[in-house]
Amino acid sequence: MSKIDNIKTLWKQINSKTQFMIEFSKSINRSTNTLHNHWFARFWSVPKTLEDETISYMQNYIRNQKNNIQN
Repeated sequence: MSKIDNIKTLWKQINSKTQFMIEFSKSINRSTNTLHNHWFARFWSVPKTLEDETISYMQNYIRNQKNNIQN
């Protein structure tokens, strides 16, 4: 599985995509609009240099999301 395919799969698991983009944009110092319109849109244009960081952040976000639901 390519990193972009992994990101697409993780994206489906995020419940609040808007909240995710707000938090992630702050952590990587990018605008929410950039993430919304370029990274997580039709073309999935996540910069190669940030793919690993994106995957890691998404995995942690999903883990925290699941923990919050269980508590």
